[in-house]
Amino acid sequence: YEAHTACDSHGFVVAVEVTAGNVHDSVAFDAVYDKAMERFPQTQLVAMDAAYKTAWICKKVLDGGRVPILPYTRTGSKPGMYRPWEYRYDEAQDCMICPRGESLRYATTDREGYREYKSDPKRCADCPNRCLCTNNAKMQKTVRRHVWGWYLDVAEAIRKTPLGKEAYAKRKETIERVFADAKEKHGMRYTHHRGLERVTAWVVMKYAAMNLKKLASWSWPRLSGLLPSLTAYIKHLFDYIVIPAFA
Repeated sequence: YEAHTACDSHGFVVAVEVTAGNVHDSVAFDAVYDKAMERFPQTQLVAMDAAYKTAWICKKVLDGGRVPILPYTRTGSKPGMYRPWEYRYDEAQDCMICPRGESLRYATTDREGYREYKSDPKRCADCPNRCLCTNNAKMQKTVRRHVWGWYLDVAEAIRKTPLGKEAYAKRKETIERVFADAKEKHGMRYTHHRGLERVTAWVVMKYAAMNLKKLASWSWPRLSGLLPSLTAYIKHLFDYIVIPAFA
């Protein structure tokens, strides 16, 4: 099983969705996000790890008027080859521009929502940098861009801003701390329960206990200064109520 969890900036758990262990984080995002935003609609920044860096998630967060904070992710391109960001998208012409300035024209859109842009093999055949671009036997470069790629571009631009860097740096102090405490202090590395319903109830109770412990630790310094007067008041109230009853 896997507990997909969201917390606030102070580390209080605000939403959780328990799924089977083979469910990807991005698949469970909608359920967790909707629960958290329903309870806390005033949320402005949403910091997530690399597993949530998809076009749909960026679109949903931005369309909701909030700011997605996502990390840098590796491109997966081969060493010595052009990086994906070196191919620039021309929105006016709906084409991709390669580092040499040549256009890759739109070809088709696949079932996953990616638009494919392909180069002209005749022009690629004489390109001196073709070995840095593609090793395709047809001497043709193909670049894929999601139909919602603009939202990913916005998220990537936010990542480079001071706000994005500062907000993402706090992530390790909040949700990662929640996971660490849950595993080390509350036995959530393993579960002895079977069935999604029972595991969900078990996880919710664990997180509720963690929230109450944090709330108590926050409240105690404020109450400790009032403890003497509070004790005297309780003693006076006890004497006032109990003693006459036994008289």
